[in-house]
Amino acid sequence: MPTQEPNVRNKNFLEVATGYTEEVAIEEAQRCLNCKHKPCVSGCPVHISIPDFIKEVAQGNFSGAYDVISKSSSLPAVCGRVCPQETQCESKCVRGIKTEPVGIGRLERFVADWHNAQTDVVVNKPEPNGHKVAVVGSGPSGLTCAGDLAKMGYDVTVFEALHLAGGVLVYGIPEFRLPKSIVQKEVDTLKALGVKVETNMVIGRVISIDELMDDMGFEAVFIGSGAGLPRFMKIPGENLCGVYSANEFLTRTNLMKSYKEDSATPIMHAKKVAIVGGGNVAMDAARCAKRLGADEVYIVYRRSEEELPARREEVEHAKEEGIIFKLLNNPVEILGDENEFVTGMKCVEMELGEPDESGRRRPVVKPDSEFVLDVDAVVISIGTSPNPLIKATTKGLETQKWGGIITDEHGLTSREGVYAGGDAVTGAATVILAMGAGKAGAKGIDEYIRYGGTMSLSGVNYNEDAIFASARSAEEYIDTAIAKNIQHSLRMYEYGGHFRSLLDLYEKGELTNVINRVVENINHSFTRRVVERTFKSHDIAVTASNLLRDREAPMNIKAHMDLDAVTRGMMQMLDILNKEEQSIQIEDYHMAQIEEYLTLLDLIMKIDLESLPEVNRKESVTVITQPGMRYAQANAIVSNLLLDAKFSELSLVERQRILDRLL
Repeated sequence: MPTQEPNVRNKNFLEVATGYTEEVAIEEAQRCLNCKHKPCVSGCPVHISIPDFIKEVAQGNFSGAYDVISKSSSLPAVCGRVCPQETQCESKCVRGIKTEPVGIGRLERFVADWHNAQTDVVVNKPEPNGHKVAVVGSGPSGLTCAGDLAKMGYDVTVFEALHLAGGVLVYGIPEFRLPKSIVQKEVDTLKALGVKVETNMVIGRVISIDELMDDMGFEAVFIGSGAGLPRFMKIPGENLCGVYSANEFLTRTNLMKSYKEDSATPIMHAKKVAIVGGGNVAMDAARCAKRLGADEVYIVYRRSEEELPARREEVEHAKEEGIIFKLLNNPVEILGDENEFVTGMKCVEMELGEPDESGRRRPVVKPDSEFVLDVDAVVISIGTSPNPLIKATTKGLETQKWGGIITDEHGLTSREGVYAGGDAVTGAATVILAMGAGKAGAKGIDEYIRYGGTMSLSGVNYNEDAIFASARSAEEYIDTAIAKNIQHSLRMYEYGGHFRSLLDLYEKGELTNVINRVVENINHSFTRRVVERTFKSHDIAVTASNLLRDREAPMNIKAHMDLDAVTRGMMQMLDILNKEEQSIQIEDYHMAQIEEYLTLLDLIMKIDLESLPEVNRKESVTVITQPGMRYAQANAIVSNLLLDAKFSELSLVERQRILDRLL
């Protein structure tokens, strides 16, 4: 990737990397092997169809490449710049085994920048569905959640505590790594979709989560407020003038533009600066300090270079720009003068001992190794945690001891209708992981509003060991799981939707042919083999159990299975076939859902409807408690009830009576 010269860029805040030209992008894209199994996709937290977009780039179809990326990512220009591709998608690239992996992140950046440079791009605003959702925080998780919900037709309002939307993308990441005009472009795209952004809104202070839902009419809330509470070392001298948290230092520099001569926000232009920490934030702070005019900038980190958590690229850029790395050193005191300004930092040398719980070798102090580092400013960059304000003002919201909001796999918190994701849940992490959490939250909120709850086949949180310790608790669990699923399925049936379309196909006797047609056109050989094995089996329970025990199989009936979502996927597959496409491109991300769904369809077709009223609960429990079968069996029973036309014609009281008999 072309860059500014180190001794030029360390004196300005212009973007370091200058990006690919069209010719270079096409040449790089042509290195892609377009692997059949797409291993790179499995390394992407938002599951971008990487080979497909790269194929479009290789053909010079940049617009088509952007369309592929935007199906999965709401912030491609951001991700192409700041995501750690070397440990994610690019680490899975087959090219990387013998040579350099394909520059996936750089190609993503090129495509997004090409798209943003076009003046004739029209955003298609979806039809409103009449539902309101609030998003707290406009960082990567909040913006992603808002974008996905807006595309579904939701009326979304984002509440941002600062005066400018973007969260950590605008206050944390420097201009030379992520120009703020790019973040603003992404925000403007969301606004064009209908998303409203309210700034200077500190949720928990200006207005509470409860008030958003009870007084303002929001049906669900997504908390993506990040992790903005800095941690300190608790050593003497941290309250001296010239000691900053990395959050404050970067916010003054990036958001408030203190590096500009006309900036109203002051910042100390120190000549010798120590940055304590070794992550990406520490690298950002060090490189900002250099650009603010410091003669000497030190990275003080207690482990060796091998353990540095920062991206390799950021470390290399920092070294090129003259940052001095003081590794295997740790501060024990910050020294000051009579006016309480920093004059130095007392440190000790470290050596690596045995590995700790994180797997990294534990640093231990070398005896008699104390020394003083001559500095006049110190920036502490040892991590952050979520601000406790929302927890303190939201009754019933459960958090970890360190402040992270507790959620399930769908982002659902301990409060009904309240979801969360990103750094507010995990603590400080990457942009792309926060985006993945935002997508999960949007999906969970959509299910909650449409169906009254996030769909999970169990319907309950459980400790499996405790549940199956006794026959009685197992039976109670099965009753609860089936009852929850019946309630959801009945609501879904009454609302109509894609599932009803498949029921119509079943009633016309066309469903088997449709499934066979889909199977024949699946281009993923392993998926096809699993599906064929499922359909040829006479004992579906044994087949499903075998699949679950097959470590090669990505199928897991125990995992989350959203019937409406997989049915929608099935109908999309049929649409592709009806358009006479040669094959269906199935991403690894969707394989498990498709396989689970086809197994479920086979269950639906094989159970005798007339036998339902005579279901023996003990026998059902025996089958259902086999590994992975309890959820599939519950769905089969419910689905067959729905297929029975007589059942759908019964009154609500009569339906309930039959369900009571079933349970």
